[in-house]
Amino acid sequence: MTACLGGLQFGFAISLFSPLQDPFTQIFKWTDKDSTPNFALFTTLTNLGAAFGALFGGVIIQIGKLKCMQIVCLLVILSGVLTEITNEYSIAVGRFIFGIAAGSITVYVPKYVEEISPSK
Repeated sequence: MTACLGGLQFGFAISLFSPLQDPFTQIFKWTDKDSTPNFALFTTLTNLGAAFGALFGGVIIQIGKLKCMQIVCLLVILSGVLTEITNEYSIAVGRFIFGIAAGSITVYVPKYVEEISPSK
């Protein structure tokens, strides 16, 4: 069941990040002119990482589906730690790493579920 819920993390992370625009503007002291492009960059980095993770996830799956999902879990933890640091660059890197994890999980979970499901 945990593997099947892996795909929900991507949508959850994007929807969770949207309400943070006002707090980020205050924390980083962005002007109104800087707020929108900077916030768009943070959001786009997740999507870019997801594309990267999905494209290269198929190559890495050769080491095993379960191992790949364990690596993705470590990437999600690392991205969480990086986004907790109040620094624009660490948040950007954390969002990109999370995108890689979310894109990869969309490759690994269906393959893993297919492997563990009974044939009939």
